[in-house]
Amino acid sequence: MARVRIPLNRTKASQMPPACMICGGPVDTHVARLFTWRPPFLSLGFLVSVFFCFPVAIAILVVGFVSTRRVTVECPVCERHRGYFAWRGFWMTAPLLVITSADLTVGLLIVTRVLPEEAFVFLLGGTAAAILVWASLATVLQRTGVRCDEISPDDVRLSGIDRAFADLLHYEHGRRKSAPDYGWEEYDPYPRRPALP
Repeated sequence: MARVRIPLNRTKASQMPPACMICGGPVDTHVARLFTWRPPFLSLGFLVSVFFCFPVAIAILVVGFVSTRRVTVECPVCERHRGYFAWRGFWMTAPLLVITSADLTVGLLIVTRVLPEEAFVFLLGGTAAAILVWASLATVLQRTGVRCDEISPDDVRLSGIDRAFADLLHYEHGRRKSAPDYGWEEYDPYPRRPALP
């Protein structure tokens, strides 16, 4: 997997190379994906302050929300990877919603005395185990897929990108940089692809 830097003025579908971002195959469509980034120290500060000083955690949460940067990239994908981002988003959120609804249901059954109060211990243990499994799954999905490393005022840095896409992007970016600007869009009737290693 490769890392790429995409200038913020080159995130549209027409400016992307003709290779799938996930596997490097031929492009079937472009999927608009919103990437977000916030400074990593805010997440660590929030987790530490939750356990020691809750008001500081709220302040860090507000600062993190305000300093979050967002950019939409029209990602080129092949037919097989059309639902790549949708499925990953589903598996990041759906298990957490199921855990929450199951806990609320069992909690209501305990409060209404349909279930005995001793079931609360099992509810607490089951919830902790389910959240640990979900956190592990979410971490694996985050670390193995296309992800945003940083969004600066000039560009977005993505990792987990296919090497063929990265090579084509660097080739296109270098070609656009070296070409003089005559004020009209460049047209190449016979586009050439760089030799891949």
